[in-house]
Amino acid sequence: GPEELRGSDSQLSALNSQLPLPASHHRGILPRCVVMKKLLLPFGVAGVLAFAATSSSGADTGTGKSFQGPVGLQLYSLRAQFAANGAAKTLDAVKGYGIRYAELAGTYNLKPEQLLKLLSDRGIKAVSGHFPYKRFQDNPAAVAAEAKALGLEFAGCAWADHKAPLDEKQAREIAAVFNRAGAVLAQHGLRFFYHNHGFEFYPLGNETLMDLIIRETDPKLVSFQMDVLWTVFPGQDPAKLLNKYP
Repeated sequence: GPEELRGSDSQLSALNSQLPLPASHHRGILPRCVVMKKLLLPFGVAGVLAFAATSSSGADTGTGKSFQGPVGLQLYSLRAQFAANGAAKTLDAVKGYGIRYAELAGTYNLKPEQLLKLLSDRGIKAVSGHFPYKRFQDNPAAVAAEAKALGLEFAGCAWADHKAPLDEKQAREIAAVFNRAGAVLAQHGLRFFYHNHGFEFYPLGNETLMDLIIRETDPKLVSFQMDVLWTVFPGQDPAKLLNKYP
């Protein structure tokens, strides 16, 4: 289920004790949202949909003078609705928001072909998906097969199993898993990516373990998806990070 894809809510809350937070940092001031690196996905993913409420046609949902779109939705944002109402009704709501592009986080106990049909029937294209880290570690070919069945272009993970706190040895092991997964997915015409969750920003010299992971991965095989909250929360600057790794 979605909880194993990104870590449970209790796991994410527990990151408070793992992150090297600046003394001036306070919780609860940032929206839960995600920005996609331009080299990874052709759309932005929003964790909240207040901005979409004014559009029902989908032609201009989430767009404006400074952003031409299109915008998409990470379906993990609606995990409670999927659990309570099922996939069909929840995807009806997504269609009603005007959303035409989605990123998946599980298949809600449906076969890939079944979920693909529910999405297609509502005019929603799944471009990307999150899968458990261990699946990439153990059998990336199986992930590739599922991603292809779902019609995805990108497949990645939003958590990297580790013993807290993350250290250099574990960071290098994670990068190696990413490189292997990226190589396998590339053979199937897919792109592997990693979605950060804050614990990667422990200092390493003048940089961080996130820098190490990025530099140890092959840019031809591995991309990165920035989670804005889990970049700011440990005291990092998202804009500077994007400029550092264009």
